[in-house]
Amino acid sequence: MVRIAVLQHSSPCRRGPSFFVQHDGAPGHRLAQGSEGWKVRREVAPIEGDIVVNKSHSNAFYETDLTAQLEPRGERHLIVTGYMSHYCVVITVRRAVDLGYVVTLAGDGHGTSDDGALRHDQIAAHHNTLLSKVYDPKTQLTVKIPRKFRFLDRGNLQ
Repeated sequence: MVRIAVLQHSSPCRRGPSFFVQHDGAPGHRLAQGSEGWKVRREVAPIEGDIVVNKSHSNAFYETDLTAQLEPRGERHLIVTGYMSHYCVVITVRRAVDLGYVVTLAGDGHGTSDDGALRHDQIAAHHNTLLSKVYDPKTQLTVKIPRKFRFLDRGNLQ
């Protein structure tokens, strides 16, 4: 969470609104709207002016207005952080690439819970390795550690 908060509040990333995607689970689900699990941790909560997109599937683009929010602003490069690495983060990153976005996954800016035989840190590391090898950087997906981000003019990431 610390890396997400640092990146979220960094000056180059604040040149425009951030897009905050929140999962709305069905009634009775652990992420049902209004439930304890649905509440956003204070340190990574949307900042005034951020655009909140609610989703009900793992893919942040599926049946949401995310594309409609990004396109008029000319946003083509997405820096992705998030929770549930092996579901929401990976599925959204892959879909964004399919849609033609340039995607930078914050390598230590996503996480998950322990799941069966794997610990949360192993899951995140596995997906960082997989995504960095499945897609050549020329095909619009890179995995970077936020402290190694270098911003160019107008907040563009190198």
